[in-house]
Amino acid sequence: MSSRRIPRVRFSLRTLLVAITVAGFPCAYVAHEAQRVRERDAWHPSHTDFPRYWNGENGRYEFAKGDPRKGPSFVRRLFGDEPRLEVFVEEVAPLAEKQAAAALFPEATVYITKGGDPDPTGINLGQPTTINLGR
Repeated sequence: MSSRRIPRVRFSLRTLLVAITVAGFPCAYVAHEAQRVRERDAWHPSHTDFPRYWNGENGRYEFAKGDPRKGPSFVRRLFGDEPRLEVFVEEVAPLAEKQAAAALFPEATVYITKGGDPDPTGINLGQPTTINLGR
């Protein structure tokens, strides 16, 4: 019987540090993409009380035009991120918030909305409505 020893893998400390550094880049990328998903998810629910569609030209104006090719990456879609076509920001919001919306949603067109505009049904729920029934 021959007693063969299995050769041990040996490497230097320098090789270990290089391997850890190289492995750290994909981990940092995934962590950055996960942070972007959390930022977008945190921003969007606080801005969902605006109507999705507007009647008339006075209801909104375009602040930043989006590019659909700049939508969420494959990694961000794995984390549950979805592309958005339109994002609404109220007109009275500070400029920094409007710019943050454009930066967080580069694929979406950012619209500035005026407060008190009618909802999609055309009925302004904030104002009393008088209906004349012809009596």
